[in-house]
This record gives sequence, structure tokens and C-alpha cells, in this order.
Amino acid sequence: MNSSLSPEPFNSAHFRASITKILLAVGAIAAGISLLADALSLAFPPLTEEQELSDNMMGAAIALVIFLLAILEFVIYITTVVFFLMWIHRAYKNLRALNPANRLDYSPGLAAGSFFIPFANLIFPYRVVKEIWQKSWPADEALFSAPALPQRFLSGGRFGCSPHLPATSPGELTSTRTSRRVLKRWFR
Repeated sequence: MNSSLSPEPFNSAHFRASITKILLAVGAIAAGISLLADALSLAFPPLTEEQELSDNMMGAAIALVIFLLAILEFVIYITTVVFFLMWIHRAYKNLRALNPANRLDYSPGLAAGSFFIPFANLIFPYRVVKEIWQKSWPADEALFSAPALPQRFLSGGRFGCSPHLPATSPGELTSTRTSRRVLKRWFR
């Protein structure tokens, strides 16, 4: 049996997306703490070569904290990059499971690896994420109904907030055709 003809199994990328969001938040918090430590280093100048440790204990402690925070931020950054790329790879691979008839422009490996190709990383990552967004809806129209829409679309956010779109209430999302029309207007 040819493996290209058999549909890929769907594996949820939700866990990887959740870990990525958590790591982004932790990275932002670490960066904020690092900014505070840098601000403290202005008040307490770092230890110089002429000084002894006992002459400027606070400056030495702040320099050590800044160094440790830099290492922590680096580890968080690398971990975030790894989980983000794993998430992009899984989300792109799931496109085949959602609709086996879809013709994909890239492979899942290139979808994740495109971030590392010089100059191409200015264009391909955008195209990959755009393709993930556009082709993530199931091929079966019955699966795309108002109750199946993500909760964030129904409970706030974009309803009537854009000057280019008419106000839309969740009650208007009753049919599949209306749902698609509204979502296409939102995300043009």
C-alpha cells in the first residue's frame, strides 16, 4: 500500500501550542525581571577590577543576578523556539489529515525549517502560517458549523470591533454558509 495515498492521522497540536504560549509568557516575565535588574545596576554600579568584593557587594550581587538571568533567558528562548517549531510542524502535518485532497505547498519539515533559511525566512514562514490558517478548516462542511467554532470567536474579540465589518452577534452564526461568510470577512 502506498503511504502517500493513505491519509495522515490527526494528532492534536494543542499541547505544543499551550507549552509555546506558556514559554512565551515565562520569557516575557524573565525579560521584565532582567530589565529591573539592569535598572538596579544603574543605582549600584558593577564591581570594577580595582575594587574588592567587600567594597561593592551589592554591585557584585546585581552583576551575578544579571548573568544568571541572561542564562535563564537563553534557555527559555531556545526551548520556546524548539516548541514553536514543533507546533508549526505538527499543525502543518495535520493539514493532510483534515483534508487529504488538499495540495500542500511545502513539506512539514520545510514548514518548520523555513525559519532558518536566510532571506527565505522573510517570506516562507508567513506563507506557511497563512496556509495553515487557510487550510485548517475540515473538508466536511457539516463539521464547520456554529457550535464547532472556537469559543474565542463567539464570546468577544472581533464582534463589531472592526470599522470595516458590520457588527455580528453570535446569534447570526446559525448556518454553515453564514459562518463561512462571516469568517472570510473577518480574516481577509
